[in-house]
Amino acid sequence: MNIINFSGGRTSAYMTKRLIDERLTDYIVTFQNTGKELPQTLDFINECDNQWGLNIVWLEYRQPATFEVVTYETASRNGQPYDELLQQRPSAIPNHQFRFCTLELKINTLKRYLKSIGITDYISFNGIRYDEPRRWGKVIEDVELPLVKWKTTKKDVLDFWSKQPFDLKVNEPYGNCDC
Repeated sequence: MNIINFSGGRTSAYMTKRLIDERLTDYIVTFQNTGKELPQTLDFINECDNQWGLNIVWLEYRQPATFEVVTYETASRNGQPYDELLQQRPSAIPNHQFRFCTLELKINTLKRYLKSIGITDYISFNGIRYDEPRRWGKVIEDVELPLVKWKTTKKDVLDFWSKQPFDLKVNEPYGNCDC
């Protein structure tokens, strides 16, 4: 099984579209909502889903260490998954050195979901670009980085989006998360 991790940004959307267009079969597209994503990010994910027929599985962390399948309409917009994680770890605040929010809200939430539907053997795809060697050098999970393999740069991604009928309405220097 192929698992496409859609983070909600232009790069992961580009990766998702290209993987599917290049005939990747037997796949599930997932988005793990932290509840801290900007509203424009959730709108963009929903638009990609509607335009491209992705059937995205929207997931959210729930305490204690479980998950819930949600939808665009029911996805948290008030930080609930993030807040529940902080309640589980009241003595720690996620930061760039201690990114347990990514581990729990994204990676482990996905693993719990896959296990719940009987998937234990899979290939996971993440949208890290070729021109982000500091990011792909830090990948600790066993994931595929197709954009690195394809030597995809930020310019390639922006060129793709300049030709699309819709786009993410978040501009640099802002990311998809309000943290």
